[in-house]
Amino acid sequence: ANKDVIPTFFNTTTSELPDNATKVRYVYFAKNSPLVTLQSLAATLASKQANIQTFPDLDAIIITDKATNIRSLMEIIKEFDSQTPEALSVLKLQSTDATEVKALYDKLALGETSQRTRFFQQKKQPASFYFPTNTRIIVEPRTNSLIILGPKKAVGRVENFIVKYI
Repeated sequence: ANKDVIPTFFNTTTSELPDNATKVRYVYFAKNSPLVTLQSLAATLASKQANIQTFPDLDAIIITDKATNIRSLMEIIKEFDSQTPEALSVLKLQSTDATEVKALYDKLALGETSQRTRFFQQKKQPASFYFPTNTRIIVEPRTNSLIILGPKKAVGRVENFIVKYI
């Protein structure tokens, strides 16, 4: 089935993919990250039915799977490829919803950011604040996971906060 004639999408936005379980093929050309890194990330997060192939000469990765799975996976890969972080952590949650954890984290971090601006009137982050501003969190709802990207210490701090308090 992975080699049948199916709809193929080339480097399009994920919103252009069907929002259903239709099997599709998606071709993505890496921009900033090494292809091996994107392949490893895709293999780790893809569904068991996904077929992932890479073409190093073209810096391309081809994923064949259900459109909904590719949508979710490509949001993560594109975010990762937009700017290569120092560290990446995949935190699989068991007793709480990943979307709710991200919303809570965003609320806490945003509240702290507004306090920083009010008290310090500057953009540079003081070392005394807990939440690092240079860290990104992406939700992977299919596996109920959080993907944390950023500098190594910042990723560790966010990961420890989520594990310990949430």
